[in-house]
Formats: sequence, C-alpha cells, structure tokens
Amino acid sequence: MSELEAADRSQHRSARVEVLNYGQDPEQHVELSISARAVRGLIFLVHGGYWRSKFSASLMTGVRDLLVADGWAVANIEYRRTGTGGEWPVACNDVRAAIEYVRKADVLGDIEVAVAIGHSAGGQLGLLAGDLLDGVVALAPVTDMRRTEREELGEGAALEFMQRRSIDDPHAYDSASPLLNVLSRRILLIHGDIDERVPVEHSRDYATAMKEAGASIDYIELEGVTHHPLIDTTQPHWPAILEWLDDSPRTESLDTA
Repeated sequence: MSELEAADRSQHRSARVEVLNYGQDPEQHVELSISARAVRGLIFLVHGGYWRSKFSASLMTGVRDLLVADGWAVANIEYRRTGTGGEWPVACNDVRAAIEYVRKADVLGDIEVAVAIGHSAGGQLGLLAGDLLDGVVALAPVTDMRRTEREELGEGAALEFMQRRSIDDPHAYDSASPLLNVLSRRILLIHGDIDERVPVEHSRDYATAMKEAGASIDYIELEGVTHHPLIDTTQPHWPAILEWLDDSPRTESLDTA
C-alpha cells in the first residue's frame, strides 16, 4: 500500500459510516461514508464485474477511500446481480432505487451536487440512472448491449444478463444501452486504449454519438491502459477525475422531492 493509499484509508476510518437498506433483499444495500470534513457533495459508486454475483461493491473500496479523503460523501451501491436475481432490468432498477433512497434519506442534509462513478457494467448502470443525478463519470462502460452480445464480451455476459437474445427482444437490449438513451447530464468518459474487457472502440463510438446528439460529454482516452487500472486511484488519470468533480454544477431542473 502506498503512502497516499494509507492516508486515504486513515481518512475513511475517521468518516461516519452507515449501511442503508433500500430493499428487502440482502444485496440491496448501500455503504454510506460521510467525510469528517465539510462535505462537497454526494458520489454514488457502481461497481462492475459484468453483472455477475461473484463481484461486489468491494471492488470500489479504493475509490471510496480517495473520495472520502477529498471531502465527499460516498454511497457505495450493492445491487442484485446475475446469480442473485439481478438479471435485466433488476440490476438497473436496484441502482436507481438506491440513488433515490439515499437522496431522500435524512442523513446528509442539503447536498448540492450528486454524481455517479461507474466502472465497466457499473458504468452502464450509472449512465442509465444518470437522469437522477447531476453527472456521471463512466470508466470503460458497457454502452451497446447488442454489440456486447455480438462480440461475446465477458465470456457471453450479455446473454447471461439479459436472459434472451437481442434478436428475440431488441427493445430490451436497446433499453439497456446508454448508446441509445441520450443523457442530458454532464458525462466524463474515460477508457484505456488497450482495454481487454470492453474494447475502446465502444467508448469512441459512444462519445461520437453523444456529441452528435448534443450531450455534454468529455472523453479521455488513456494510452497503454487496460481495463482494471481505471479504478486504481494511484494511476495518473485520477487527478483529472477529481478536477472534473470539483467543477460539477448542480442541475437546476433536478427534482428529488
């Protein structure tokens, strides 16, 4: 563990931590960490793992620690996944329910800014829930479910998650694709150019489509970076993420009542 990581972990130990259950299932919970410092805003973390139950919110522990140390309240979302009843659209509904529950809970007071950071499949879920937020940071996200199925990414994860082929239910695949659901919130999209799990071409095409649709999107492509280093907070792209978060204005039209 680096000195920076140790300092971040120490900051998290001094944070107030609560576990909030947003549903009846044991997987439907959020670990909410509130910085001991003045809170800048609220960040929801959505982990990846191609929607499979063997991967959990613990993947985002390092990201949580960094953000708490930087003065944010952090809600690390666990959701039902493939193998725990979380096939489409359940996982997406869970993430949306978690965001709505935390935003309405009387534990944070008046939070001015709420943003999601999602990685891989969590990037997909964060983007699909982005209308509930002020912005989304999508790290190597899944954005096109038909293409994910066609390319058999994640060892056939799309078919496993969707429970039917796109040819049999194209509407479901389109509903699950951020590419076809333009988000009217700020987006920061980051992808490594040698990603072995979600090819970088997916994000290049997503960024182009969003810009053509008039969305507010910033795209950063990282040279020589694979998939998992995107959630390693010791990597050099994290200062750019923190700077983008600092510049995240509240969406005036957002209604959380």
